[in-house]
Amino acid sequence: MRIGLGLGLRRGARPRDPWAAAALARMSSPPADFIARLDTGARILRAAGVLDLLDALYLFGSYSQASARLNLCSSSFSITETNSPTWAAWVSGASPGGYTGGGTAYLDAGANPSTQFTRATVNSASYGAWISAELANNGFALGDLAGTLLLVQPRSATNAASARVNDLSGLAVGTATSLGLTAGDRSGASARNLYRNGVSIGSDTQAASAMPATMYVLRRSSTYYPGQVSAAFAGSSLTAAQHLAVYRGIAAMLGISV
Repeated sequence: MRIGLGLGLRRGARPRDPWAAAALARMSSPPADFIARLDTGARILRAAGVLDLLDALYLFGSYSQASARLNLCSSSFSITETNSPTWAAWVSGASPGGYTGGGTAYLDAGANPSTQFTRATVNSASYGAWISAELANNGFALGDLAGTLLLVQPRSATNAASARVNDLSGLAVGTATSLGLTAGDRSGASARNLYRNGVSIGSDTQAASAMPATMYVLRRSSTYYPGQVSAAFAGSSLTAAQHLAVYRGIAAMLGISV
C-alpha cells in the first residue's frame, strides 16, 4: 500500500518529516533519492531546533529547475531568475548542482526582510550560502540592492571571507577556500559571528543598523558573483550547535558526506 501526498510511503516505513513532506507536496514528481535526502536533512535541522528559526531555505542543487526556485520553508519568497543564471541539476557522485552567475545574472528572493521576515530581526539574524566550486572573487554570494546591510562573500580575490548582518561594516577573516557553507550571524545589538561549515571563524561587536529591504543571490548592489551557489538560507540568529546542524543538514540534502 502507498499512502501520503502521492509520494510513495510504503507500509512500515517511517513517516516523513512534516516539514520535508510539506516542501515535497509543492514539487512535481520528486525522485526517490531526492525525497530521502531532503527528509534526512530536515530531521537533522529539526533535532537541533532550526526549522522554526528559518524564514527561507533554498536547495538550488535540486532535481529540477522549478524545485530549485522554491523556498522550502513556505510558499513565500520563491526565487526569480534574472538575466539568465545557469542552472545545473544535482548529479549523484558528481556534482551538487546549483546556480552559477555570470555577467549580470542573479537570483531575486522577492523578499523584503525588513518587513516580511518573521524569524529574523534587526538584532537576531543569520544569512548563509553554500558554494560548490572553488573561486576567489570579489563578488558576493548573497547581498542586497543597496549594498549596505547584507552580504556573504565566501572568498575574495585577497583570500578573505566576509559578512554583513544588518550592519554597515563587514566582518572579514582570512580563508584559503570558498567551498562549503559561509554564514554571517547576528546574536545581539553588538554581537556578530562569521561561520564556515558550521564553525565560527571570527566575531566582533559591530553594532546593528537595520534590516535589508531586498535579498539577492549572486549579487550585491551592482557587483555580481560568477561562482556556483548550491543552497542558501536566512532566519534568526542560531547557536553554534545550530550552525553546525545547518551545515550538516544542507550537506545531507545535497548528498555530501561531512
